[in-house]
Order: sequence, then structure tokens, then C-alpha cells
Amino acid sequence: MSLPDNIGEIPIAKGHLFLLSTPSVCSKCKEDTTAYCLASTGYYDEDREFVRGFVTFSNLRLVSKNLYKFLVNHAPGYKPDYSKAAQERYFINHCSGCGAKKGDYYLHGEPGMGTFLPMSEEEARSITLEEVPFRSGEIFDADYGIASPSYIPFNARRIGEGTLEDKTYNEPPSRDERVGLKVFIAGLVTLSICALYLYARGN
Repeated sequence: MSLPDNIGEIPIAKGHLFLLSTPSVCSKCKEDTTAYCLASTGYYDEDREFVRGFVTFSNLRLVSKNLYKFLVNHAPGYKPDYSKAAQERYFINHCSGCGAKKGDYYLHGEPGMGTFLPMSEEEARSITLEEVPFRSGEIFDADYGIASPSYIPFNARRIGEGTLEDKTYNEPPSRDERVGLKVFIAGLVTLSICALYLYARGN
């Protein structure tokens, strides 16, 4: 992929940058594969305001040249491709066996095992967290999401010596926070069902 020379001039990731990976099952060939995404310990939004929290990135459209090389070597199958559903080109996970695409909606918009939106400590333990050897300013264009609380930082399996500097990212969620997350997920699922129903009626 040929990237413009000015990629990375507008940083949106702040602090530590991570590569997340999780076991996944291909919807086409039903074989086991691995899905990837990027995450960081902060984010600059469209108004250039700093958003604090453990952030996962989806619909990754453009990255710096250094980060692109890192993904080629560390995240096989996570590469730019066109999504008919999203009607845009972004870094999409591909099955290591048959090459089928798995869009980010299924990995970031639906909670549970095999996604980047775990609902419990157990589900988060299936995720591997590897620190990328660069700091802020690497991601150029992507969508982001913050789960509150996030089970990933303190339950995912770690690769390397990287640590999260802010204490709040390492403390396990309280009971109230866990309940709040479940309520949020239930609302998200309800909205998804309503959207599918309306789409089916329109077609």
C-alpha cells in the first residue's frame, strides 16, 4: 500500500500504543484464525480535545509508514481492503485460512468472546496486548471507542515490558461499573436489533 508522505502529521493517539489480538472463528470456512486491532491510553477527538481512557480503534483508514510496517510484520491478515457494508476502504481482518474478510462491526460492535468488547474478566483474558514500539502520533485516521469499565488493560495477556502509566487504567472495575457496562451492552444490542428490523422492513 502506497501512503502519502504527510501521513501521521495529525496525531490522534496519545500515550502508549498497543496491538490487540484475539482468537476468532471465520464465518466462511469455520476455521480458527486471529483478529487484530489497535488501542491506546488516550485520544485527541475531532475538536483536538484530549479524551482520557483505554481506547480501541476500528475502521483504521490510514496510518504512519512506521506503523504500517509494524502491522505487516506483527498482524498478518490485518490489511487495507474495501468493505461493501461500510462502503469504504480500511484495515480489515482476513481469515488466515481462506482469506475471507471479517469487518470491524462484528469485532467492535458486538460484545462477547472473540471480540474487542469483552463483557467479563474471563472474556478479556482471551485477548493479547502487545505494546507497539512507538508513542503518540502514529494513527492518522480511525474511529474509536471507550468501554467503561474496560476489562482489557488489566486482564489481557501481556507481551513485552510495557506498562500503563495511569493508575486508573489498571484498577479492576467496581461492582457498579460492571453493572453499568452490562446495561450499556444491553442497550447496544437492543439498538442493533431495532436497526436490523427497520432495515429488513425497508427491503
